[in-house]
Amino acid sequence: MVVASGGGDASDYLQLAQNYSLAAGMEYRYGTPSTVSDSGFPTLYQPSSRRFDNHGNGSGWDYQIGSQDISKNDYMSNHAQLLFVPDAMTHPGLAVVQTMVMAEGTVSEKPELPWVYYGGGNPIIDLTTRLNYVLTNGGPLRQPTAVAHSYGQDTWSTNSLVTFQSGLVAAFGSNTGPGNVAVKLAPGKVPTAIAITSNNEFALVTVWDTNQRKGQVAVLALGTGNSFWGDWSENYPGFRNKGLFTFMKILGYVDLPGMTQPTEICAATDYTASSDDNDSWLVSADGRDRRYEARELPFSNETNRVSFISGGNRGRYSRSGYATIISKAEKKVIFLDLKPLFSQMFNMYLTSRSNFLLTQNTGMLPSQWPYTFDNAPGSAPTVAKVVDMAQAPTAVRTNIVPGYNQAYVATQDGTLHLFSVGGYSTTNGGTPADIREVGSVAVGSNPTSIAYSKNKGYNNDANTCNIGKELIVCSRGERAIKWVQISGNSATVTKTLRDTRLKDPVWVEDNDNHGSEVPVISVTDYSGKQLLNYRYGNIIFHTNGGNTYGIGGNGQFECGGAYQLQGRPFQVSGSNVP
Repeated sequence: MVVASGGGDASDYLQLAQNYSLAAGMEYRYGTPSTVSDSGFPTLYQPSSRRFDNHGNGSGWDYQIGSQDISKNDYMSNHAQLLFVPDAMTHPGLAVVQTMVMAEGTVSEKPELPWVYYGGGNPIIDLTTRLNYVLTNGGPLRQPTAVAHSYGQDTWSTNSLVTFQSGLVAAFGSNTGPGNVAVKLAPGKVPTAIAITSNNEFALVTVWDTNQRKGQVAVLALGTGNSFWGDWSENYPGFRNKGLFTFMKILGYVDLPGMTQPTEICAATDYTASSDDNDSWLVSADGRDRRYEARELPFSNETNRVSFISGGNRGRYSRSGYATIISKAEKKVIFLDLKPLFSQMFNMYLTSRSNFLLTQNTGMLPSQWPYTFDNAPGSAPTVAKVVDMAQAPTAVRTNIVPGYNQAYVATQDGTLHLFSVGGYSTTNGGTPADIREVGSVAVGSNPTSIAYSKNKGYNNDANTCNIGKELIVCSRGERAIKWVQISGNSATVTKTLRDTRLKDPVWVEDNDNHGSEVPVISVTDYSGKQLLNYRYGNIIFHTNGGNTYGIGGNGQFECGGAYQLQGRPFQVSGSNVP
C-alpha cells in the first residue's frame, strides 16, 4: 500500500501507519526482496570458532581471530540493539546482540548474545519487567519502528533510542549502561524514524500524525547528569554528553510542509566531539590539562562555566546544525535548520549567570527547563528547503564531520545523490540557496540504508577515521553492500560485498573500534532471519600485542558468522560499550 500526498483516504493512511512496524510496513519502507539468484555469488571464507575462557566464570564467547593470552589485557566490545518483525507477535521484537569483542589477543567477529548474560536466552526477554517503560507506555512494549544512536561523540554513544508503534521513545544500552528513561508522543502520532544529533543533544523523531494527517518532526531534549564514565555530574539537557540518558523531554513538533509520510531522518551539527583538536576530551578550567572529563567541570562552578565561554573549552559544543528528512511515497526531501534550537541552548547555558541558573529548574512542565517551543518562541527548528525528487528517496545520511557540508540521499533507481548544505553545517548557519545537488553515483537498485564507515586507527585518531570520507550503502535490489568514497562533489564505489549467505540485506551498521582496528560490518538479512557480520580489512592489535591478521581466503571480505532470529530483522544500531 502506498498513500501518496493528496491520494488515498484517511483510512488508508491510518491503516499503513498502524502497520508500520509489521510486514506491510516493511514492504512500504524497503520495497520487495531481490529476485537476484545465488548464481555467480561467492560463498565467502568463514573462520572457525573457538571458545573464549572468560576466567572460568562460565560465560565466555566464541572467537575466531588470534590466540588467548591473559597477559594481553586490553578489552573492547560492541553491543547493538536489533529490531525485527517477530514470528510470534507477543515478542517485543527487540534484542541486544554483541557484535564484536576484542580481549586477551583475540577477536570475535561473530554476532551473538552478550557474554555478560552468561549465555542464557535473549537479554531483553520480557520488556514488561521494565516497569517505568511499561507505565509510560500504558502496556507491554511491542512493535518497534526505528532505532538510532549518535555518531559524533567519539565511541561513547552509550544508549540507542528505540521508537515503538505506540509512540514510546525509550533508551536501551548494555549491562554497564542499560538506559532508564522513556517518554511517549502525543496520541495519534506514529514514530517512523529517529536521529540523534552529533553529540547526543537532541533526538529528532519523524511522525505520521494520524489525527491531522500530516508529517512532523518531534524534538526531544536529552540529558545525562550521572557522572557515568566521566560524563556530567549535573543535568544539562540539550548540551553535549556521552549518551547514558537519564532525562528526555518533548519540546514540541515541527510541521513538514507537503510531507505527510516521512520515512527516514538524519542530522548533523557544526561540531563533532571526536573530530576536534583534543579528540573529544575537554580542557581544565585553567587550561593546563587537555584531558579533562565533563564530570570535573560542573557549571555550578562559575569558573568552569566561563571556560566554555571564553576559555579553553570555548567552541567545544554545537551552535548550529541541520536535519535531512525523506518521504519515499511523496518523493520529497526536506532540510531543517537546527540553529534556532542550539541558539536557545547557548543563550541559556553560556551567556549570563542568571540565565544559567534558570536551567537548574529542570522538569516536564512546559515552563520548566528545557522550555517547550510554545514557551520559548523562536527556538524551534525551521524548514530551510523542500526538494522534489524525480525518483523515490529510500535512504539518507548527513555528513557529521564539520567542513564536509554535505548530505546524501539514495533513490530507488540506485542513485546516491550528493547535496551541498553550505553554511547549515557551520556555526554561522546557511541560506536556502546553499542547498543544492552537486553530484551522484550509482550504488545498486533499491538502496535501503546508508552507514558511516567507522574504521579507525589507533586511539580513534581523527586523521585515520573514515567518517566523512566513506559511506557504506546497502542495495537490497542487488543483494549487495557497497563502499562509496567521497571526494568533494564526486563519489566512487570502491568495493562490493556479495555472499550466498546474504539473502535479503536491508540495513548495515559499521562497528566502532577502540585500541585495535577491527573493520567489521553488521547486516540485517530480513528474509534470511539473521544478522550477519563481515570483515572488510586487516585486524591490527595496536594495544593488545601489535599483531596483524589479514582476511582469510585471499579475498576482500570474510564472513564472521550469523545470529539467527525468530523473526525478520530490519534495523540495527550499535556502538562501543564502556
